[in-house]
Amino acid sequence: MRMPYLFIMLSLCFSSAVIGQGHCGHNEMTELLIKQDPSMLEEVQRFEAERPILAAQNGISRMGKIIPVVVHVIHSGESVGSGSNVSATRIQSQIDILNADFQRLNADANQTPSNFQSVASNTGIEFGLAAIDESGNPTTGITRHLYPNIPDTDFIENTIKPATNWDPLNYLNVWVVNIPSSTIIGYSYLPTQTMVGSDRDGLVVTVDKFGYINSNNRGRTATHEIGHYLGLQHMWGANDNQGNPIGCGSDDGISDTPNSDGPYFGCPTGGFSCNSTDMFMNYMDYTEDYCMNLFTNGQSSVMNGILDGIRLQLTQGNLTNGNLECQSVANGYDFGFEPSQSNASWSTVNNNNDDRTWIITDQSSSDWGPNNGVGMAIYLFNPDYVTPADDYLFSPCMSLEQGHDYRLTFSVTAAEDVNNFYPEKLEVGFSENQGVSDFYVPSNDWVFNPINSIYPTYQTYERVFTVNNDLEISIGFHAFSDADRYALQLDDIRIDDLGLVSTKLPTVQDAVQVVPNPTQGFTEVLIDRSILSGEVEILVYNSLGALVKQEIPLKGALKSVVDIGGFTSGVYFFHISDGKSTSIHKVIKH
Repeated sequence: MRMPYLFIMLSLCFSSAVIGQGHCGHNEMTELLIKQDPSMLEEVQRFEAERPILAAQNGISRMGKIIPVVVHVIHSGESVGSGSNVSATRIQSQIDILNADFQRLNADANQTPSNFQSVASNTGIEFGLAAIDESGNPTTGITRHLYPNIPDTDFIENTIKPATNWDPLNYLNVWVVNIPSSTIIGYSYLPTQTMVGSDRDGLVVTVDKFGYINSNNRGRTATHEIGHYLGLQHMWGANDNQGNPIGCGSDDGISDTPNSDGPYFGCPTGGFSCNSTDMFMNYMDYTEDYCMNLFTNGQSSVMNGILDGIRLQLTQGNLTNGNLECQSVANGYDFGFEPSQSNASWSTVNNNNDDRTWIITDQSSSDWGPNNGVGMAIYLFNPDYVTPADDYLFSPCMSLEQGHDYRLTFSVTAAEDVNNFYPEKLEVGFSENQGVSDFYVPSNDWVFNPINSIYPTYQTYERVFTVNNDLEISIGFHAFSDADRYALQLDDIRIDDLGLVSTKLPTVQDAVQVVPNPTQGFTEVLIDRSILSGEVEILVYNSLGALVKQEIPLKGALKSVVDIGGFTSGVYFFHISDGKSTSIHKVIKH
């Protein structure tokens, strides 16, 4: 695949008055940038060489990534909701459009031709208006700035952007402005080393192309520009120094986007060039908004690779409300990592900071694949066969109600390794912060060591637990091993609310009490042996999730005294288990 490098730095999109269609005319802008800084040419060459490598990583994670967006409304004095001073409703419509397009939840996804359905991708990327500003204060993610006279795009680049942008390493800056040109509809930059974090970083969209306006104008200029912002090129690749597509001698460096000899306009019924059927409905072509409907798996790999690399900081700050709001599971929670489901509030922790961690993907091979559907989560082995696994996968935050029993079910298997050695280990627990510091495992019954099922045979596990206090918590899956030689696969996670304990047969929750609570030291765990006759294990965790005490009462004992007098004042969690279910008690120590 050949790609000229000179004229591809700035993606500056135009709507030509001559031909009546949008097209990109970034040649002169790129020339200007390179004249200002000749080192830019080398940066672009390096980036273009990297894109095919990113695109080839077909197993790259669709793990949810939430990008905090700040929209800078540049107006000339109109009231909010009029003219260039676009309303918050219109801004939210643009966010909704981005989330639908990037997660393949767009209503027109069914318009993708059948021959391209297999490569159409849910990228797992989510967008949310920033909820926290640069100073740590609450924000709507919308700023408004009065600029009554904007003479040209240089004024946008050199005056407006530096005066209004938020830290581009932490926020996606979007400027909505009446661009002073009859042709320009929007522009953004490729994520090269110098561009990322600079005053130019972000995208500019003209007012008439921002947000949902009507069925013909669906806000997909921003979808297209964010594609550039996350490393994508147009479907046909580069233009020559006259601004014309080079043709079949250039493409976008992505194998599952067929090469084409130039852009498409309007909404064609078909197209063929460069010995293949053209994907004119891709978001990175120039067809009308109502004709665009997909990104591909290769494009998804590039964009996720950029978010895992040069733009990593962008999704690390938890600056939106996207994964802060806990969801109710009163009607159950069923998640199979399918492309139609949003993964945006799932998160991972690579605790040993190696080059492998959990990914969400729909890739399958003769060695590994999903249990049901096409999606799953997988931990892939380290290629050195030595580095141990120590990686966490956390569910979205869930609201659990006091006094309710919950049933967790999930399916897991392991892929066979070449040495027929299977150190597959998994433990399941809880975290209030989707983190390692407060991750705790209810009992040894929640540790699976080793995993006994070898792909394609999945084993389904079920665990019931009781919640003694209202909790907002995430389920965590911890893959660990002494030597990393396997692929551990997880699928079909379900949580069911079994209702109040009083409406069911007696459980461990009914059989135990912890008194006094609060306590200054000694606490008694009272056991009703008419309900619970077997062995009981008591595990005490501090508020950080660390196990600080373990007790196993004598068989048949009616109570067990647990001394926490030597511990610092604070909140402790007593996990009382009979090996079948666990009751969690929040105890306050003065």
